[in-house]
Amino acid sequence: MFNYCVKTKIVFFFVLCLFAEEIRASPPDSISMEIKGKEVIITPSKKETDIGTTGGKIVISPDNVSKLPSMLGNTDLLKLLELTPGVQNSGDGNTNIYIRGGDTGQNLLLYNQISLYTPGHILGLFPLFNSDHVSTLTLSKSGIQAKYGGRLSSVINVESKKTLPDTISITGNAGLLASQATLAIPLGKKSGLYLSGRKTYLNLFLQPLLDASVNRNSKSRIEDSGYDFYDTNITWIGEFSENSRITVDAFLGSDNLQIAEKELYLNGTMDWTNRSLALQWDTKIRKQTLSQQIYISSYNNKLDVKQAEMGLHLSSSIRDKGYRNNYSFSIARTSMDIGMQYIFHEITPQIYNMTNVNQPYYTETVSTQKAHDGALYVQSSIPVGSQIKTELGLRYNIFYHNKLFHSIDPRMTLRYWLTDQTSLRLSYDRQHQYMNLLSPSSIGIPTDFWLAVSGDIPPQSSHEFSFGYTQSFPKANLDASAEIYYRNMDNLTEYSKNFLKGQSDSYFSDILLGSGRAYGIEIMLKKNYRKFAGWISYALARSERNFDGINDGRTFPARFDRRHDLSVVGTYTFSEEWDMSAVYAFATGCAYTLPSSWYLINNTPVKEYGNYNGARMPNYNRADFSVNYWFRKERNGLNFSVQNLFMVNNPIYVFLSVATDKKTGILTVKVKQKTLYKIVPSISWRFKF
Repeated sequence: MFNYCVKTKIVFFFVLCLFAEEIRASPPDSISMEIKGKEVIITPSKKETDIGTTGGKIVISPDNVSKLPSMLGNTDLLKLLELTPGVQNSGDGNTNIYIRGGDTGQNLLLYNQISLYTPGHILGLFPLFNSDHVSTLTLSKSGIQAKYGGRLSSVINVESKKTLPDTISITGNAGLLASQATLAIPLGKKSGLYLSGRKTYLNLFLQPLLDASVNRNSKSRIEDSGYDFYDTNITWIGEFSENSRITVDAFLGSDNLQIAEKELYLNGTMDWTNRSLALQWDTKIRKQTLSQQIYISSYNNKLDVKQAEMGLHLSSSIRDKGYRNNYSFSIARTSMDIGMQYIFHEITPQIYNMTNVNQPYYTETVSTQKAHDGALYVQSSIPVGSQIKTELGLRYNIFYHNKLFHSIDPRMTLRYWLTDQTSLRLSYDRQHQYMNLLSPSSIGIPTDFWLAVSGDIPPQSSHEFSFGYTQSFPKANLDASAEIYYRNMDNLTEYSKNFLKGQSDSYFSDILLGSGRAYGIEIMLKKNYRKFAGWISYALARSERNFDGINDGRTFPARFDRRHDLSVVGTYTFSEEWDMSAVYAFATGCAYTLPSSWYLINNTPVKEYGNYNGARMPNYNRADFSVNYWFRKERNGLNFSVQNLFMVNNPIYVFLSVATDKKTGILTVKVKQKTLYKIVPSISWRFKF
């Protein structure tokens, strides 16, 4: 099979909109953006809604994001990032996140400082995080603090609620395909509990909706499919003194998918689960803070699929047990952070079993890997006069799996204010990555698996430089930012086989090593004027790879390379009862490999491939529109939205169809595509009691 761009071969349903619905806090208030150092902090104000990024960090608080696009009435925090430069639009049906030319396995995704190994629920249709249970999301693209490591591209850290609830309340959303609720319960004056749950009921009417809408008179018919998921978040907070807090966080999520694709003779099931449990203790003594955490977490996925007479079972898992601490203090005007981290990984990369006519054909199990992952770090923030601020970090990594690895990662950020409205920013990041994400198939269903480095697979490494410029025009209510970056990467990995690997193949011989680079420019313009707010985000970028065993050693574009990525967002408030928003997204089509020629040998089609990733998917275009009506100020209201307003056919994957004329013997090859949806209207009810 050739390499499809979008990591989705599962075609299964008509869904409510991804971005076009909204959450409303209270009608008179919205949010504004304050730039401090290298951070972008979104806080409440009397301005209209906006979001922005400059330099390496963006911080989003769901409580304050009242009018940004959301999904099913629930803000998808990870999808909101795609409206900012450097975070690529992943397309319909894709849960993966691509930031500044890195692949999805090069992002460190954290929930309360605990690593998550999957970026979302199936096809990106439902948010990974219940925003009602979240306090902040922080994205770091460059100038990454030394306490974070182990990934080349970025750090995304999501924190659950951190304040004690004052009264009993319930907040949630009821939609056509899924519902959610968050219950806040004070337990005396010194402790409190947050309990959240989400559940979908797609299976009740999924296929009737498909047949009545998408599949009617459609050549790209979506066949019988089913999907179900639930997740639960629990957070208990105990404040036994002004200087001591204990937090217990638990998360459980489960997904189940039934696959059916008659045209490809494909059917099967897939299940995956996420679990985590953490205990954190924070103590303060004057201007000193000590934070400690112990935790356990696990991720499992399993695929059972049959295509024609062939059957396949594929599964993998990863379990972590970890401890971390961080000691913060100040000396004069210099703030310091010192800490250590340790994780014990138990990884079962792949259990592989293939059958032919229900008889065992080939079985392979990669032995469970046990790896020790530790780090020591120090981070300092040093102001130099009134115009210059520096951040310096140093991280020492130690990793053991059959062999001892260690590395030193320096970090540096320099910020210089030319005036109160103008600043420059320069940063350098050195990163090493000791866990590799591999994909066993180009068809893109979420069966990617993780593998620890070893004597045969060295750690990935990168150098990244970035330079940014920001300018504020207070009289015009306009903010502008631009940033250029360059990242060089070594020891990147590619998995050269798909599901149908041969019996004689050696597992580790299927892993190829290469190098890469990513570079580009990011631009953002943000405007607030009375009841209107909006921004334009644009990135011009390239992501390239070079492997000796691919494309005859010639440089080729990465599968997720997208030259142009544009987002336009606008919101308008008519009154306390009515507001609206609109989003337009455009992105260059991703790269994939298309056969250059076909011919027959003994009446069997044989294909020859051209340049690796030499073809492009169609450009991605989508426009969404949303209107909110609020009954009162306490977040009770209705959302009416339409996604893909202009009914653009954005394919989630393409495939080749081969037909032979029986009389002439002429072989005809056509490129076909599957589309998830054309237009999606929806309505949902947002409530708080």
